[in-house]
Amino acid sequence: MIRVIAHRGKHDTSRQNTIAAYRDALAAGADAAELDVRVSRDGAVVLAHDPIQWHGGRPYVVRMSSSSRLSFLARLDEVLAETRTADHRVPVVLDVKRAGDLPAIADWCRQRVEDPHQIGLWCRDAEQLRRLKGREAFGEVALLPGHGPVSVYLKRAAEVGADVVSLHPEVLTPASVDWAHRGGLRAYAWIRARGDHQHAVECGVDGLVTDWIHDALSAAGRAPAQ
Repeated sequence: MIRVIAHRGKHDTSRQNTIAAYRDALAAGADAAELDVRVSRDGAVVLAHDPIQWHGGRPYVVRMSSSSRLSFLARLDEVLAETRTADHRVPVVLDVKRAGDLPAIADWCRQRVEDPHQIGLWCRDAEQLRRLKGREAFGEVALLPGHGPVSVYLKRAAEVGADVVSLHPEVLTPASVDWAHRGGLRAYAWIRARGDHQHAVECGVDGLVTDWIHDALSAAGRAPAQ
């Protein structure tokens, strides 16, 4: 079955990286919700894509701000509280935006999450991923792409022990998916345009990271949630 992963939650109906976006992704039938995370100065894991977050006309540097000053951002523990009250759990995929936060976020999850296997960790830093301890506790670990040839990226992902790679539209072909599979990697497609789901499915991907959950479910041959 092709996994459907809601990019930053379902943010066509709610603001991205929020509890509401996660809740909407769950209701829409996504298999997982990808959320961007960073660590505050006092160790809280908050949902934030950019290093600087604006609120009330003021900028806040996430890693230099306390969790109380970042109270306008959703926190990971709030998301996980949603999973405990839902009829079914939707795994959470954490895109660690600052590579140096990866060890702290992994430790936070191991200490506070009842079942860390429901958590995926994605990171762009191959060396941080290679050094990550206790990765077997998590459902998946992914190396996200940087610059350079896709063949180099796939080889590096296999070398550092990743489970998953993300193939962007410009490199997504049946051949690149096959290279990933031969390296023991699952291949996810990052969907940038609404009409790209079918091409990704035809390339043989294992997952669709998408802003359009219903379209992805349909392309994967599954009935969208009502």
